[in-house]
Amino acid sequence: MSSEYRNNPPTLNYSPKPEFITIVKEVIAQESLVLIKGFPIDKNAFVGFSKQIGSLMANYRAKGDGSADDYIQEVRIRTDIPPEERLSTERDGEFKPHTAKSWGVSRPELFGLLMINPGWRDNLYGNNGESFLVRWRDVFLEMSERFPDNYHDDWEFLKGTDVIFTATHLPDPPANEPLVTELSSPFDIGVRYKENMVSVIEKLIPTFPNGERFHQAVVRFEEVAKTTAARFEFSMEPGDSYFVDNRRVGHARRPFESYRVDSAGQMKYNPRLLLNIHILNVSR
Repeated sequence: MSSEYRNNPPTLNYSPKPEFITIVKEVIAQESLVLIKGFPIDKNAFVGFSKQIGSLMANYRAKGDGSADDYIQEVRIRTDIPPEERLSTERDGEFKPHTAKSWGVSRPELFGLLMINPGWRDNLYGNNGESFLVRWRDVFLEMSERFPDNYHDDWEFLKGTDVIFTATHLPDPPANEPLVTELSSPFDIGVRYKENMVSVIEKLIPTFPNGERFHQAVVRFEEVAKTTAARFEFSMEPGDSYFVDNRRVGHARRPFESYRVDSAGQMKYNPRLLLNIHILNVSR
């Protein structure tokens, strides 16, 4: 893969000093995302740091005891359930650009991820679970260049069509809103987007006026989102953490190898492990 596709996001080196939180917030406000190097590899430190950024959303397995496990979710291969029952985060395939809790009325302002163990990384680049971030405004800029004859109508369909869809594993009240919204400043674009959005919209075509045309707009949007040269694509090391504006930035992951069979015929699963967290509102 060409080096032009390995752009690194705005990056900071972790510091325990209190003023570091302010710096992180400032970078996110200006750039919509930040990568932090050298973060403590500890779930309690990750939760404690995130609480200083803003209020946290409890995960769907929370016990309500206020522990770190109420707020973080492990991202790993699930070996305890059949492959067909695993969520996209629990599998080894490509995870296309999406936003956290895209289906819900209540969605986090920030999404955070901490790498604990990157697992096996001896395959060709692009097949080791590399991280992928993209600002939605850059996607639309490239759409206007790649599909100039369709762009105006695509834009109108994407920001003018209300869509309701649900999570496969959560009872959260679903939103009935457009996939795309215009935010406060000029050409500041927010998106709510599910990893399998194209297939979701395809099934809903009969429920929309001009459903086929709306579906085509979503297909073009996703094609650009997956391939744009403006993306940030990088390998995460242990202790790397990133926080992204969940409205303005899509996050994704390249595929990786989930298991290997050793010389003795024993199946070994990839030890890859990350933690994610959802920050409902940034404190200001």
